[in-house]
Amino acid sequence: MTTFMTPVDKRNFYLALSILEGQKLASTAGFSVPSGDVQESEIMDIIRKWLVLTAVGVFDNVKECSDWMMEIVKVHQDLTEEELDRTKDVLVSFGMGLISHLIDGDILCLPEQIDEIEMSKESAAQFISFMTTTMEELEEDE
Repeated sequence: MTTFMTPVDKRNFYLALSILEGQKLASTAGFSVPSGDVQESEIMDIIRKWLVLTAVGVFDNVKECSDWMMEIVKVHQDLTEEELDRTKDVLVSFGMGLISHLIDGDILCLPEQIDEIEMSKESAAQFISFMTTTMEELEEDE
C-alpha cells in the first residue's frame, strides 16, 4: 500500500522530531515560520504526542533500540563520546518522529484506552532526562 505524502505531512514529521527544535528543523527544510500562536499550538501538540508515546512505552523502546544501534555504530565508526551522544539523540528523535508520523498517517494505531494509561515513574524520569540533556546541548550550541 502506497500512501501519498503531502508537504504538510513532511512539515509535521520535522516538527515531531524534536519538541524544542522542531520549528527550527521545519524552517531549515524550507517551510515558512508560522505566527507565535501557531508555533505555540504546534509545540503543545508535539509535547502531547511525545508524552502519550512515552506513556505507552514507545519512548523506552526507541531508546533501547537506539542503544542497540549505537553498539553497531561504535564498532564501525571512530566517533568521540560527544559525537556518539549526539548520534544517539538523533536516533531517538528520528524514532519518535517516525512513529508519530506513522500514527498521524493511520498506519499505526495507539490503544483505544489511551486515557487510562499511566506513565511509569521510570519512563517519566527518562523522558525528563532526555529533554533536560537536549536543552543543555542547545544552550551550549548557542
